[in-house]
Amino acid sequence: MLKPVRVFCFIFLLAVLATLLTGWHMLQMKEDALAYAHASGKNTLLLVEREFHRDLDVHAQTLQTLSNVLTGPATPALTQQILQELVQGHAAGSVQSGTLVVTDANGQLLMDLNHAGELRRDLSEREYFQAARDNPGRQFLSRPFLPSYPGASESTALSRAVLDANGQFVGVVAAIKELRHMESFVRGLDLGELGDVSIRLLDGSVLAQWPAEPKRSSADERQTFEAFVASGEVETFRQQANTPDAYWRGYRRIGDYPAVVSVELGRKAIFHTWTARTWITSGLLLAINAMTLFFAYRLTRHLRRRDAQESRLRTQADTDPLTGLHNRRWFDQKAQREWQRRRAGDGQLAVLMMDIDQFKAYNDHYGHPRGDLALINVAHLVGKGCRREEDGAARYGGEEFVMILPGCDTAAAARIAESIRREIEETALPHAKGDRGVVTLSIGVASTSDTAAESIEALIDAADANLYKAKAAGRNKVVA
Repeated sequence: MLKPVRVFCFIFLLAVLATLLTGWHMLQMKEDALAYAHASGKNTLLLVEREFHRDLDVHAQTLQTLSNVLTGPATPALTQQILQELVQGHAAGSVQSGTLVVTDANGQLLMDLNHAGELRRDLSEREYFQAARDNPGRQFLSRPFLPSYPGASESTALSRAVLDANGQFVGVVAAIKELRHMESFVRGLDLGELGDVSIRLLDGSVLAQWPAEPKRSSADERQTFEAFVASGEVETFRQQANTPDAYWRGYRRIGDYPAVVSVELGRKAIFHTWTARTWITSGLLLAINAMTLFFAYRLTRHLRRRDAQESRLRTQADTDPLTGLHNRRWFDQKAQREWQRRRAGDGQLAVLMMDIDQFKAYNDHYGHPRGDLALINVAHLVGKGCRREEDGAARYGGEEFVMILPGCDTAAAARIAESIRREIEETALPHAKGDRGVVTLSIGVASTSDTAAESIEALIDAADANLYKAKAAGRNKVVA
């Protein structure tokens, strides 16, 4: 038979051994988390870069072809046919086809191939025109701007100069692309908490990013971005793991275009799984170190939960879920108990049957949600009518309520009923389909002081009959 001291020593040794093994294992898992974050971040970086590289390539090829068509020897009819086929092919090959515009050498709009581009004719002030004009041998990706067509959103433009056979500048072709399509794509990437993805120009202008307001925005990140741009590298990674402000960052150029994709993972994104497993393991260690107390605590908690659950089930079984009043089941049991007490010579017993006037019309006019609110308000006021501990109110069914008043004769019960009726009327809940324009209550009262009832059911029937008399007398009345 194991002695308690030996059991304690055995558990203590197990705890020490488990702690040492777990500490070593957690360090290995942390290294794995960093490796996984690097792989995940790099894959996300490649996914975004390839998606938009391909999209920009489609635009670039379209602009090259468009430039060749405009300066080529084709006839006007053939040129128009080629342009139409070009637009269709461009729309099929691009994530979002955007708008193709052509200007002359002075920046005047010559054509808009998608009929949804710039409305203004003079585009000489546009950045995409000026940059293409001043750098005829290069393609230019503009900073975000707002096109002039109705309903436009922020856009960027890929543009290039059009040169004739003699190498003279004759105009600009540009593909205008709304940035919301970029934002929609990056929004679909789930990087977890403190994870950011962005597409920026080399000068730091943001084309798309998610979240819209990055959770991390620091001078250190800006310096890292600027250093990457200045280095001329295609791709670079930075990570900082052993500080409270841990992060992983990756930057990648989008082909030969003046744009960079960046992905940043914060501490929670990197170590979320590792942290969760650390807490789980720590909990297991704590359980081993205090095994006896743990089981005692579990047993006590189990008994408390069982008692609380039984109490909750009893309450739920006796409570109407909408109004919070007692339900029909509770009332039937309460009524039987009070009737048995009365038969034993314990005074009078009164019952109030109550019904909201024209409630079906209220529901039809205002809808069931408003009807439920009306029931709750009326139930609250009916419940307030129970001034003594032995009094009880319940929702009898639908818009009907019932109250049982031990020790009350007819006069006392009628005073309580009138108080409830008056308070509900004075609350003035609007009832456009009611006779008085507000929610009202009709009440029937019966007491053993004036009713020769042989059973509690007979007393309830008498109160119900008086309720119908109150309805027939014009509603909003108390009949005893």
